[in-house]
Amino acid sequence: LEPPSPMIEGDTICLFNTAFLKGIKATNPAILTWNWDLGDGNTSTLQNPIHTYNSTGTFNLTLSVTGQYGCKNSVTAPNAVLVNALPNANFTVSNSSFGINQMSIKFNPIISSNYRYFWLFPDGSLSSKDTPSIYISEQFKGNVRLVVVDQNNCSDSSSQYVSLYPNNFNVFLPNAITANGDLLNDGFKIEGLGDVLDFKMQIFNRWGEEVFFSTEAKKSWDGTYMGEMVQEGVYTYLVQFKYFDGKSYLFRGTITVLR
Repeated sequence: LEPPSPMIEGDTICLFNTAFLKGIKATNPAILTWNWDLGDGNTSTLQNPIHTYNSTGTFNLTLSVTGQYGCKNSVTAPNAVLVNALPNANFTVSNSSFGINQMSIKFNPIISSNYRYFWLFPDGSLSSKDTPSIYISEQFKGNVRLVVVDQNNCSDSSSQYVSLYPNNFNVFLPNAITANGDLLNDGFKIEGLGDVLDFKMQIFNRWGEEVFFSTEAKKSWDGTYMGEMVQEGVYTYLVQFKYFDGKSYLFRGTITVLR
């Protein structure tokens, strides 16, 4: 009796992906049992096993079969499975300040080969550049994620939490407001300041009475106190906050209310 004649079809995969292997009956008689040596110490009794390899390299496959008349046969396919390594998806972050309230942040992948790069930034924006740069005028914080795809179409990803802020700032405080409702210079607030910590602004009349208080840097004083317009004259302001570099700042001055 003629023994069964099996054939092996291997696979090429990326590390930790699933290999789809095929046992093929080349000629009669029918094959009743399939016994695989998957080359990494694992076995299978399926005709078409699926298997995940946990290391890179090539693997030999051996398939032993039993035909319907009890005849046995086996075949070995050298290097039938190729497991490719994953690309290195790690990256570094560098920055440089320029001007007032300006910072450039550059993202550098560890490996800059002919790979494809997909970046996701905390604000939801995307980039496919290999070394993208972004420019900020306020604090930048959140997770930056990089997905790298190599020439074998293998991919890996990494993420880093990044928190950066410009190292300097330039603020402006007006010295007068015209609280007359014409929407021109009607409010007093600090300009040129982004996100800060522990912000506090107080305004006092000439008797030392507090007429305005806010913990919101973007909120302006419209020249009112307890719902009524204050009198024309000179008022004192005190602005305090802590920047992200840990330093505390205090601005003190006067503002003239006109109508």
